[in-house]
Amino acid sequence: MKNSDYNNSHFDVVVCGAGLAGLSFARQLRLEQPERSIAILDPLTPPIPDAIWKVGESTVEFGSHYLAGFLQLEDYLKETQLKKLGLRFFYSNNGSMASRPEFGLSDFAEFPTYQIDRGILERDMRDMVRADGTVFLEGCQVRKIELSYDGAHRIIFTDTTAGAGADGALTAKWVVDATGRRQLLQRQLKLKQPSEGKACSSAWFRIPGRVDVDDLVSRENGEWHDRVPESRRYFSTNHLCGAGYWVWIIPLSSDVTSVGIVARDDMHPFDAYNTREKAIEWLKGNETELGAYLEGQEMLDFKFMKEYSYSSAKVFSEERWACVGEAAVFADPFYSPGTDLIAIANTMTVDMIRRDFDGKHDPSRIEYYSDYLIELNDELTRSIQHGYDYLGDETVSFARGLWDYTAAWGHLCPLLFNRAFTDEQKQQAMQPRGVLPLFVIAVFMRRLLDEWLQHRRKYGGRLTYDFVNYLSIEWLAEHRRSNLQEQESLEALGARYRSNLELHEELLQAVFLIAVEDVHPEQLDRLKEVEWMNVQKLTLDPLKWESSGMFKPRTRPRPFRHLYTELRSRLKLQDNSQQSDRQKLAM
Repeated sequence: MKNSDYNNSHFDVVVCGAGLAGLSFARQLRLEQPERSIAILDPLTPPIPDAIWKVGESTVEFGSHYLAGFLQLEDYLKETQLKKLGLRFFYSNNGSMASRPEFGLSDFAEFPTYQIDRGILERDMRDMVRADGTVFLEGCQVRKIELSYDGAHRIIFTDTTAGAGADGALTAKWVVDATGRRQLLQRQLKLKQPSEGKACSSAWFRIPGRVDVDDLVSRENGEWHDRVPESRRYFSTNHLCGAGYWVWIIPLSSDVTSVGIVARDDMHPFDAYNTREKAIEWLKGNETELGAYLEGQEMLDFKFMKEYSYSSAKVFSEERWACVGEAAVFADPFYSPGTDLIAIANTMTVDMIRRDFDGKHDPSRIEYYSDYLIELNDELTRSIQHGYDYLGDETVSFARGLWDYTAAWGHLCPLLFNRAFTDEQKQQAMQPRGVLPLFVIAVFMRRLLDEWLQHRRKYGGRLTYDFVNYLSIEWLAEHRRSNLQEQESLEALGARYRSNLELHEELLQAVFLIAVEDVHPEQLDRLKEVEWMNVQKLTLDPLKWESSGMFKPRTRPRPFRHLYTELRSRLKLQDNSQQSDRQKLAM
């Protein structure tokens, strides 16, 4: 059928946009509510090329589970995408790649994650949703959405397949805006809000073939290469980090490599790297070995975004519209949360539609979902971009990375793996009864890391590392394993979640001991007999330990020194020259 044959047709749901967010939403809705009539409008027309310019390739456990499980794409991902060797970080750019502290994995983890070639995935998903029975109107640019309070929205579009173009319209009870950064509804309703974090910008490009960090280190350095055998580093999302910035290197299954620069504007002005030529020069100045490696190589494309993060006043409405993906909000990409936020927004929207067609339209729940997604986006952005201060210091970044992984696996993963976002009973089971909530502990951790960084900058620090394989840390590996699965009962879910919260508080105390040993080793004896502390009062100023109430805990004492012992075993004492150089670099 031609697009014009559907003109003025009515659907239960119309999706505007066929990027990752819109396509995955349509597939999820079809799988979970097969009786719904769905139409997608998108301006592209076949043949759809591999969209090598699309950014957002890296997934973590949360988003990978959504694609493989919720969307039933596990076999497809294994066949067409690259299995990922986790997130990997190289810190301290004051020296050769071989001398940089490295935080990453040596082998693939038990639960798979993927490097997503967005062009291939989205091209194939167009065929999937069409085969699922969704009406797909390609070559149709949505111009306006006339919202209706009685559930008969009118979506007006231009059909570029009809000669010089002709206007058409569909009506729908629900409309889902997945138009990406065009943000059709957000702009139409004036809902877009500035980022809650700090101004950060990015530029990125694709290089044909393999860009492998292993090639930056001589093969004669067997000790370095043996840490991660068989050149597996290539399959990680590699981050090269310095004060206020990080550079990503991501392999794609189409035999190209994605390279990107991300930086805080107040530390690295955007106009220093916002062209092809400037980007290479910036890399040569900040990531010398990578810059020299890339100089003269072909770039397949070059894209940039100034101040890329943003928020919203509302993303879902009781008037039966929803914004998903980049049409809603956009967090900082440091931990690859884009697919995670798509998973959450899509799952909430599918639930809102289900409730409505079941005769249980719930404005209060819709408002809760909207506020939840916005605050999650904003907190991710605030937290990540605040952490750009730490990127020039490998030891503080070591602690920050452990904390962030523990929090992500212990909070977000139980929500998605147990579908607790949309289940009131499960949400009740996950209330932090008798323990400190995560957002409270996170404030205390951030305060400790800030103070630690200040002390290292002022006085220097003693501790560093060569390589940390973070899943060789037994308690962290077990924490990950136990949370990447559905719990068997509400009681088990509640117990698991409260145990996670307790671990966060225990980890905070262990990190405090490491920080004291790093910057005030002479004070360690004062802490030998301390069994538990008040995490709200932790400070690296020994003169305030007694007066602040740090030794007067308010929560139930629990063992935590085993965490400290295992973390401390991954660190080493640095020599005086290293301490001096890294102190200067952190400035």
